[in-house]
Amino acid sequence: MEYIISYKKIRHGYVRLSQDGKLSITIPTFLKNDENFKKSLIEKWAKLLSRHTKRNYIQSQTSDFILLFWEEVFIKSLRSLTKELDPDLSGDWGFKKKNIDKYLKSTLHEYIQPLVDQYSQLIAKSYKQIKIRKLKSKRWSCSHDNVLTFNLDLIHLQTKYIRYVVIHEVCHIIQKNHSSKFRDLVAKYCPEYKQLRKELRNFVIR
Repeated sequence: MEYIISYKKIRHGYVRLSQDGKLSITIPTFLKNDENFKKSLIEKWAKLLSRHTKRNYIQSQTSDFILLFWEEVFIKSLRSLTKELDPDLSGDWGFKKKNIDKYLKSTLHEYIQPLVDQYSQLIAKSYKQIKIRKLKSKRWSCSHDNVLTFNLDLIHLQTKYIRYVVIHEVCHIIQKNHSSKFRDLVAKYCPEYKQLRKELRNFVIR
């Protein structure tokens, strides 16, 4: 794999690997002739590349379609569905990101809520609220007062992953940590959770 080396007046060098696999190595100017330092950065690049090749990159949206529960749905075909959801979403809906996100949040919430209700009844514990947000670093969370927050990006995935995430967070209502008791509880309702968790970690939503 080819890479580009640049030199800058910085204190520390670094390696960056873009989502499309392009690599750039930046080296402090005072270490320009230090071959050992350059070698260490290249070794770091090799580790980055190894992780990159294991990633499953998902194109969630283009100008024409949206990936909705793992199926490509043309944006124009969704315009009529939004009239019942909100009259303000009519018109040139397909090219307004705000309206698209609003529709996706509503759709994901509608899908998730029955699952949350189902599993919270099974564990005999209630939750306070369900929130759908666009998160960068997390796919989900459960607050100390049992507010369940789910990443909007989940709507692009297969429903088996959404179900696992719901079970994971509902179980946090009882166990706020990732102890053996928590894992056993998750396994009770989702025996295949380890494989689903592994696959989820490798997804990168674009």
